[in-house]
Amino acid sequence: MTVLGVDISKWNGNWDAVKAKQAGATFAFIKASQATFTDPKFLVNWKKAKDAGLLRGAYHYLDYTKPGIDQANYFADLLKDDPGELPPIIDYELRRTDNTPSAALGFLRENLDQLIKRTELFQDSLTKRPMLYMGPYMWIEYGEQTRSDYWIQFPLWIAHWTTSSAPMIPLPWTMWNFWQFSSKGPGEAFGGEGLVMDMDRFNGTLNELMEFAGVRIPVINLTEKFEALDANVKVLDGIVTTVNNRINEVTGSGVTTRIDTLEGQVTSFGGTLNTLTTDLNKRLTLVEQKITSLGTAPVVTPPVVTPPVVIPPVNIDVPVTPPVVPEPSSSSSYATCSTSSLNVRSGPAATNSIIGGLRYGQRVKVIKHQSGWAQLESPSGWCSEAYLSYEQSAAPQPVVTPPPAASSPANYGICNTSGLNVRSGAGVTFPIVGGLTYGQRTKILTAKNGWVQIETPSGWCNASYLSFA
Repeated sequence: MTVLGVDISKWNGNWDAVKAKQAGATFAFIKASQATFTDPKFLVNWKKAKDAGLLRGAYHYLDYTKPGIDQANYFADLLKDDPGELPPIIDYELRRTDNTPSAALGFLRENLDQLIKRTELFQDSLTKRPMLYMGPYMWIEYGEQTRSDYWIQFPLWIAHWTTSSAPMIPLPWTMWNFWQFSSKGPGEAFGGEGLVMDMDRFNGTLNELMEFAGVRIPVINLTEKFEALDANVKVLDGIVTTVNNRINEVTGSGVTTRIDTLEGQVTSFGGTLNTLTTDLNKRLTLVEQKITSLGTAPVVTPPVVTPPVVIPPVNIDVPVTPPVVPEPSSSSSYATCSTSSLNVRSGPAATNSIIGGLRYGQRVKVIKHQSGWAQLESPSGWCSEAYLSYEQSAAPQPVVTPPPAASSPANYGICNTSGLNVRSGAGVTFPIVGGLTYGQRTKILTAKNGWVQIETPSGWCNASYLSFA
């Protein structure tokens, strides 16, 4: 069974939670905060989701403008009176402008450790830890494959937009709890003002999701049902009495047989009701005994078990968005596999049969290049160059479209990330005045020091996250 959900923020406009529920959503992840400011739509979206009967999980977008502890406390203060049904989530997807993964990881650990101390967020939850949201390639670049005993304690919400039946899972995790499988769901059908919406699913059944959320399933009140049935029996007894009185009033030949038949039916019906009453009494006693035993049983918190680190098989040939690379000038070179598992095929295309594979860190000799594929000496075959790290200068260099020069005429840029801040000036120290969403097109006015000034919304943004047209 697939349990669907959505994740929303201010970018979805005036969201209709009831419409999302009617379309089949069971849960909703809602953006609460970033750095130390609140998403403008959080409070209204949080209430709408609760009123519609959706399970709720709030997420915080981690950036590097404020200390991790300050961000954690700000996020926790927003949720302390109503933390929702699902664990709070830290959205770890922003790369640093100085490209230092260790610094980013420090922010993340500082944030998570402080959230764990805010125990008021987990009082009614079965899961006593925050959840982590990320893409697999973000974790490969900015994560930590060691210290599995620390990272595995956090449930995983993986973002991998693919048509495959399962997402790619980065180590040390071996399973996912939630999967953001698409960024192009039917937005209007699920209550958004835009045409598309992020779509998610839970890895389990509806009852398992309820258990994960710590929601208690109500026990049917059999006492009330029995009392209602007993009242119906009394009504039927009255009807039987009325029928007997009418029978006593009837005289004459030919009526006796009908009276006897009716009396037999009444007697049989009365016997059936007595049997049913006796059976219900027995069942009610057993249920009451079961409820009593459940009420006195101690609550046992299962121990946290660290599963062994297993490298999951991943059927990878090409990345979701493969980079454009030119043919290298060298006829042979050495490279190292940079992903957990990489297929080796009989020819330079994904349609060729799989004849072998590489593991993470395996070093191979490349003897030929063709259209983004590399021919290997051993194992003999072809694999995608997107997941090879070449030694020294032999690596193909990606073709990067440079931002427009300050003196060039105006052109257009397209946002190529899920969310991009627009600031009042060309630098991260300037205040945020707006934002761009994935695929949004805007006019470029001028460029300076790796930043571009855009027409709408008016301000400056980092040119690294724009594709220029």
